[in-house]
Amino acid sequence: MKHTLVFTKRSRFPCSAEQLFAWHEAPEAFSRLMPHGEPVHVLHHDGRITNGARAVLQVGYWPFRLRWELMHENYQHGRQFCDVQTRGPFRYYRHEHVFLPVDENNCELMDRITFVMPLGIVGYTLGRWLIMAKFRRLFDFRHRVTRQAFAS
Repeated sequence: MKHTLVFTKRSRFPCSAEQLFAWHEAPEAFSRLMPHGEPVHVLHHDGRITNGARAVLQVGYWPFRLRWELMHENYQHGRQFCDVQTRGPFRYYRHEHVFLPVDENNCELMDRITFVMPLGIVGYTLGRWLIMAKFRRLFDFRHRVTRQAFAS
C-alpha cells in the first residue's frame, strides 16, 4: 500500500510469554496501558480479546473527537493478537501484539503498527513525524508500565 508506515517496539520481560499475554488479556489492561490525560475513552468493548471481538473508542479533544472502531483478529492464545481498524482516523491501521518466548522465565513483547495516514503525501509527511513520535512516547510508557508490573 502506498505511503505505508511501520512502527515497532520490542522489549524483554522477566516472565513467560503466557504470563505476559494473560496480563494483556485482563479486562483492566487497556486502562493500565493508557497514560493519564490521554484523550481516549472506551465506548464499547466486547469484554474479551478473541477473533472478531470489537472495541469502539473515542479519541481526541472536543471539537475534534473521532470515533475509532477496531476488531481483534489473528488471536493465538499465549502468543499474539491484532487490532485492526474497521473505521477511524487512518486509511489503514493494524497493531500486532506478539509475545515471543525466550526461555521459560523470559519473553519478548513486540508491538508492530502498520498504518497509512489519510490525505496522501501530506498525511504521510505528518505521520512520519507526528504520529511516529506519538507512538514512541506511548509505547515507551506501555512497556515501562508492563516492566514495572513484572518487577514486583
